Amino acid sequence: MSLESDLIDIFKSDITILKEQISQNHSFLDNFIRRIDSYDSYENIYFIEYYIFEDLINRYCYDINNQNYDPFIGFVPPDKLSIFREVFLIDMDFSTPRTIECHGNNYVYSEERIYNLLFYHIFTQSIFTESSIEDIFNQALKDWKTSLERYRMPIYIDTLLVDTRLVDIDENEVLISNKFKIKYNIHYSIVTGRSLENLDFSYLWVGTILRLETFQSFYHNFSRTSIHQPIYREDPVFREEFKDIMNKINECIISFYLNNFNFALKGYEIYQPWWVRTDKKKYERPAIRLGENRLTSQDIDLIINLYNQIHEINLLQDNELELALFNYMESHQKSLISELILYDFIILENIFTRGSSSEVTFRLALNLALFISSSRDEMSNIFEITKRLYNTRSKIIHGEEWYNSLRRSNIPNLLSLNVNINNRQLARAVHNKLLHLINRSLIKIIKLKIENFARNNNYQIMSDFRDLYFLLNSSVFHGA
Repeated sequence: MSLESDLIDIFKSDITILKEQISQNHSFLDNFIRRIDSYDSYENIYFIEYYIFEDLINRYCYDINNQNYDPFIGFVPPDKLSIFREVFLIDMDFSTPRTIECHGNNYVYSEERIYNLLFYHIFTQSIFTESSIEDIFNQALKDWKTSLERYRMPIYIDTLLVDTRLVDIDENEVLISNKFKIKYNIHYSIVTGRSLENLDFSYLWVGTILRLETFQSFYHNFSRTSIHQPIYREDPVFREEFKDIMNKINECIISFYLNNFNFALKGYEIYQPWWVRTDKKKYERPAIRLGENRLTSQDIDLIINLYNQIHEINLLQDNELELALFNYMESHQKSLISELILYDFIILENIFTRGSSSEVTFRLALNLALFISSSRDEMSNIFEITKRLYNTRSKIIHGEEWYNSLRRSNIPNLLSLNVNINNRQLARAVHNKLLHLINRSLIKIIKLKIENFARNNNYQIMSDFRDLYFLLNSSVFHGA
C-alpha cells in the first residue's frame, strides 16, 4: 500500500471513533451529524468551531492525557504525524512552526496544526457532502501541492443576496460564467459555546448565494521564525489582486440591479483552503422579507448577457462614471425612502447635467427624455415626470414636507397610480420609477460603449454628454 492509502485509512479509523464517541456522549452533535428532523437540509456547513473539534479529537482519538501538550502547536501521535510528513511535507522544512501570509494576514503553522486542519476538513466534508473520504483526501492533497507550486490557492467568495430567489430552474446551481455560480435554498448555521456542554445553535434562511470561484496569491516563509514573532510583509500586489477580485463580484451584482432585480447585500463570506482557518465574516440576520425577486431561467440569461458586456468594457473602472456607479451601488443598500430618492437624483444629475450648472431641472429632464425615449409621447411623459419630481428632491434636501407636493404635482396620475394610494406606497413608486429610468440610461450607455469598444477600448462616452449631444443623437428625431 502507498503512504497516501495508509493515511486515508488512519483518517477513516479516527472518523469512525469520533462519530461513535459523539453518538454516545454528545447527543446534540449526533443529531446534527445524522441530519435528522429539521436538520436534514443542512449541507456544506462547518457545524462546529475548530477549537471544539480539536478538543474532541484530543479526547477521543489521541488520548493526550499523559502527553506534553502545547495547545499553541497542537498534538498528533508520532506514528500518524510521520506518515503525514512523508505525504504532505516531504519537500518542506517544517521542523519549527512556519508562517504563511495571505493578503496581509499571517498564519502560524506547525506540522501538528496542519494535520489537524486536514482532519477537520475531511471529517466535516465527509458528513455534509456525498464525497468519499478518499476523494476528499485526494482533492485536499492536490490543492495543497498545487498551491505551494504556484503560490496561488483556491478560494470561494459567497455573496448573500437577500430578497432574491430562483424559481423554475431545475439545477441546484446556475453557472453565470466559468467563475460565477448562483446557488439557492441555502441555510446558514452558527454553533457557539465555549465547551461541549454549553453549545447554542441558531440558523437563518438566507435566500440566494452568488459564488465566485477563483484563486488568490500567498507567500510562505521557511526561515526559522519564532512562533511568537511571525514575519509580516505588506505586499501591494496582494491588495491590488483582492481589489480585482471584488471588482468582478461587483460587476456581477450590478448585472442583477440593471435588470431590475433589487436586493440587499448582507456581506461576503470567504472560504479559503482547508489549511487556512480564519474568522470568516458572518452574514447579518436579514430584517426584511425574503422572496420579493423571483428569478427564472430567462432572467438568468439576461443577467449573463449583461454581465459579459459589463466585464468586456470594464465598466466599473470608467473614471467618468465612477460617481454615478458608486451611488448606484450604495443606493441598493439603503432603506430610507427619502434617502433613496436623493441617491436617484445624484446619479441622474451626474450623467445628464454635465458642463453647466444653470437650468438644472430643465436640462436634466430634457436630456434624460431625449436619451432613452423611443417616441414623442414617451419623451413628453418622461420629461414631465422628471421635471416635477426634481422639485421633490429640493424639498427633501431642505427639510420641507414633500409627500403632499407629489399629489399637488399630479404624480399619481402621471405614474398611473390610484389617487388614493397612501404616502409610503406613493414614495416607493416614485423611487421605483426613477430607478427604472436610471437602469435604462445605464444599459444604453453600456450599449454605446460596446459599439465603440472595437475602435477604442478607452472610449468614455460621458465626455460627449455636453451641448447638443442628446438632441442630435435622439432616436425620437433621428431614428434608432
